[in-house]
Amino acid sequence: MKRMLAMFVIVTASVGVARADIGPPAGFKRLAIEHKITTEKAYPEYQFYSVCGDKVLHVKLDPKSPATIAPVGGGVRYRTATLVAVPIGAGKKFANDLDFHAAIGSGKVEGLVHSKISFSAFTEVKANDDRKVISLEYKLEKIDPKDGIVLISGKEFPKLPVRPGVGKDGEEESEDSDEGTASGYAHRSGAWVAGLAGTFAVVLGGLWITRRGRRDLA
Repeated sequence: MKRMLAMFVIVTASVGVARADIGPPAGFKRLAIEHKITTEKAYPEYQFYSVCGDKVLHVKLDPKSPATIAPVGGGVRYRTATLVAVPIGAGKKFANDLDFHAAIGSGKVEGLVHSKISFSAFTEVKANDDRKVISLEYKLEKIDPKDGIVLISGKEFPKLPVRPGVGKDGEEESEDSDEGTASGYAHRSGAWVAGLAGTFAVVLGGLWITRRGRRDLA
């Protein structure tokens, strides 16, 4: 049973990585997303950082200096970034910047707050799309210990074409569909992996019941 559980974990992780690394389908291309954050108010009591995987970068954000968040891409863990803020002087409690940044990345700095919005590195659009990069803008509304960094989208996410596939009613979607957003593909990949996980769970559950029944009969 333990071996099968370990196999399930390995297979699911491998599928997730493979799914994330697969290229765009025919007729689509991949574009980087640039996230720009502005603020009308200064927050001198905080320092801002971008966290992407194990990469922690200091970013300047004030009324005169918008912050640009651009995930580095590459491996799965580097394809999304988060904006965090820590109280000024928080780094003094750590031996060096390396330890401080590691604590920021793991959320172990006292007073740390973060945005509920995650910033994706890229998305996929139709191959004839003239854009070179997709720019999304946000406005920092407030920083609150309870709500964290509250961002408002300055511009709505652009409508992007959905990959051809099965629609809500089981019908094939055409390549001309203009529904979906920049985050739509991530939801589909997640649902696919979740379906695989559910199937394995059913199989493992059935094997467990069968083995238990055999032990009871023995």
